Amino acid sequence: MNEDFTEGLDVFETLEKEIDTSECSRAELSILRKLMEIFFVGQLVGLPTMKSILTRYEITNSNNQLNFKNICKKLSNSWMRNIFEMIFEKQALEILKKMLKKHRSIWSKVEITAVVDDSIFRQWLQNAEGLASFEKCYGKFFSGQFKASVYGQKVVTFGLSIDNIFYPLYFVLAKNNSTKDKIKEETAPEEAIKLVKKWGGFIRKNRLIMLLINKIHFSCDNGYSHMGLEKACSENGLIYISVPKSNQYFITNNKKCKLSDYITQCFLPAEQVHLQNELDLPSEKKTPFFLRLRAEYQAFNNKQVVLLLFRLNGSKRVSAIYCTSLDIYAKTLRRRWFQRTYIEQFFRLLKHTLLIGQPTTRTKNEFEFKIFRFFFLALHAQKLVAFFRKKHPEYKQVGFQVLQRQLACNQDFFDLLQRIIA
Repeated sequence: MNEDFTEGLDVFETLEKEIDTSECSRAELSILRKLMEIFFVGQLVGLPTMKSILTRYEITNSNNQLNFKNICKKLSNSWMRNIFEMIFEKQALEILKKMLKKHRSIWSKVEITAVVDDSIFRQWLQNAEGLASFEKCYGKFFSGQFKASVYGQKVVTFGLSIDNIFYPLYFVLAKNNSTKDKIKEETAPEEAIKLVKKWGGFIRKNRLIMLLINKIHFSCDNGYSHMGLEKACSENGLIYISVPKSNQYFITNNKKCKLSDYITQCFLPAEQVHLQNELDLPSEKKTPFFLRLRAEYQAFNNKQVVLLLFRLNGSKRVSAIYCTSLDIYAKTLRRRWFQRTYIEQFFRLLKHTLLIGQPTTRTKNEFEFKIFRFFFLALHAQKLVAFFRKKHPEYKQVGFQVLQRQLACNQDFFDLLQRIIA
């Protein structure tokens, strides 16, 4: 695992020839690399801030704290975004190259799905200066987690789900269109289009690799069921999968019908027939019912799509997803769409385990830098868990928090952390 994480850190040094060193010297790039190493080792024992690391281990040397503050002040948003996006791209490219070296029969079983989603990062601002720097991205957003409106930033994130690990690539802060009395229409789909176009630039730079992989499926929820986003996906090598709203209309068999009505009139009767036919079968031989059909999606100017209706694990609610690829199998469509659960786990890891909310930020620049470094740490936290689960069967169901508790009690690890910070 140390070798894998070191390779991730070494990307900072390999970028020296590709970046503008007028803003950040090689020495400062090495400092940034060391800071990322300190933050990661601190996270392994549940310490999310530089101050908590230094306090916990009674380290009085303030050089690392000063270096961190100076880096935050000096580097611009654009430079920091550029370097971290290059790091994320290189890490994703390396894993894709490793997969392509394997036999096709093995590689084809690995799930590769592009995913976009957003999450609200809550934050209160104490002064007008901070509010001014956040401009239009700070405000009141509805949070699905809290089922209420909260103050903070909505971060729209695009990345790849590969072999049960989410690799972040790009993010953007969604603009806040809300007023004091009302939350206006979301701008998240428009922001997602920008990220998909960045992906298009990435695959054009690495055309040979992406030609071997062919088109990648793209999964999003109903908040991103958007005709402009579907078009951007089509133009940038992605097969679009999303969720329609129940009040939207489809045309099938030359008949126009609202989705909710189609479920009531067609899906439920067909499901009852299926259940009746399997009534006498033993439970292990019974099969879940689903309905796959081609239809014209009125919200997308009557574009032909494949619509899939099913129940998730015996749920009382009927789920619906659709795809613009007309030859996709029902099993593939369902499996690819559910790959988006890994970005949800990624956000939970950031908030509840890595405690991204604890480090305070006063400006947009500091906030974006925090997002980038926590994305980097969360990626390697996922890799660490995957490493333990693969190498040690007793860790098959163990998560990152259990590893944190075990390492926090390990004297050898304590000595390692002190050597790194020294």
